[in-house]
Amino acid sequence: MRSVTPSQLDSIVERKEICILSTTWLTIQFVSSLVNRSPGSIATKQGNKRLPLELWREIIAWAEMDLKSGDYCLVQVQCLEEHGAKRILSCAKITEWTQCGLLKTKDAADQYREYLHCPGEGDDPIRPFVLPDTSNSDSLIKIKESLLGPGNEILFSDLDVYDVLSWIEDGNCYLCEDERWMDIHEDEGGYRFFGYTLPPPIDSWQRNADPSMGCPLCIGLGSRPRYHGPRTPQNDEDDEELERVETYDQRVKERFEELGYDWVPSYFQDLD
Repeated sequence: MRSVTPSQLDSIVERKEICILSTTWLTIQFVSSLVNRSPGSIATKQGNKRLPLELWREIIAWAEMDLKSGDYCLVQVQCLEEHGAKRILSCAKITEWTQCGLLKTKDAADQYREYLHCPGEGDDPIRPFVLPDTSNSDSLIKIKESLLGPGNEILFSDLDVYDVLSWIEDGNCYLCEDERWMDIHEDEGGYRFFGYTLPPPIDSWQRNADPSMGCPLCIGLGSRPRYHGPRTPQNDEDDEELERVETYDQRVKERFEELGYDWVPSYFQDLD
């Protein structure tokens, strides 16, 4: 997923795309803009007490320190409202959806992703979420275009299943039982990857190779490339193979960070 900038608003509104909204970051930026514009306008109802600007800035800085533990919700982009030279993005909160963490096939995940990008209109029994009721004003969330500048990670588009699973569903993954890693060797023999069967190990190097892979559902990087063994003068031709494995492992580690998961190496990597 990627944070939405003003230049992307027209395209996501045209598709009425599904996005992830950081309600915590939206609140922080709203308060910050209000404080910067008119700090004296924030006062208690009783006694009309106000905080000094320096204290407000400390409070905002403290709130920005741990945004990953903030609140997020699914929204559907609705329209852009124009108020003179200013624009306001209207979104509606989605409250009912099929849990991404319960998906069992790659086809189901691919279909889910397509609906996130282009949800369509009207009734659709296959759509994995219920479109929001825009007639209910309580479901609407308004975002000033000025709050979507660089560095303000308020709204995120171009979602994938693993994004929703992490930020909306608290990382609850049925496929790997929240381990983030899977051993692709099945008890009945053979290797399985998200509904696809791969050949069973026949050579000694295959049987001894690291069988772990990032979970294809909640990490979403596919199976780990195969590697014949350590780099030696005798198998220099496998350098590219090793590099693919190292690149995959690095991408998995980066995906952990992107999704807000604490890094935990696989059981086999931990033995190295």
